[in-house]
Amino acid sequence: MTASSHWSSFEANGDQIQDQTASECNREFDLLQRAFDLYSEGFSAIPRSGNDKAMVARLALLSQNLNSFHLMIHSASRGFYIQSLVPLRNVFEN
Repeated sequence: MTASSHWSSFEANGDQIQDQTASECNREFDLLQRAFDLYSEGFSAIPRSGNDKAMVARLALLSQNLNSFHLMIHSASRGFYIQSLVPLRNVFEN
């Protein structure tokens, strides 16, 4: 088996796992989606006035956390449950 065929097989299994996870854990993923929506609303509510370096740092950190949160949801839905906890830790620590 070549590396590319192995990867294609892995991706096909990921799609199947994602469908199964969505059907079996729809309440959990609904909760995650609502939390993500709330987090992104907070991001859009931050005032962007001024050129303060601290404000730019806060926005950058919040943007990074938003991306990590999105990655966590996507990873968990693809079956990488344990691995999805790593980016989630950064979201809550920051």
